[in-house]
Amino acid sequence: MASHATAGECDQRRLVVFLLAEQIGAPVDQVEQGEHQRERYPGDNVDALRA
Repeated sequence: MASHATAGECDQRRLVVFLLAEQIGAPVDQVEQGEHQRERYPGDNVDALRA
């Protein structure tokens, strides 16, 4: 059975993504755009390791 991330875990993952993006010099607005797209299409954001 797949487990679902808690709100706190989701916030931690977002923080890690933003910190990594900043470290490699990725434009933050593009990272934010990707976050919004995943929120809009939740079925596409399936973690293959937990499914």
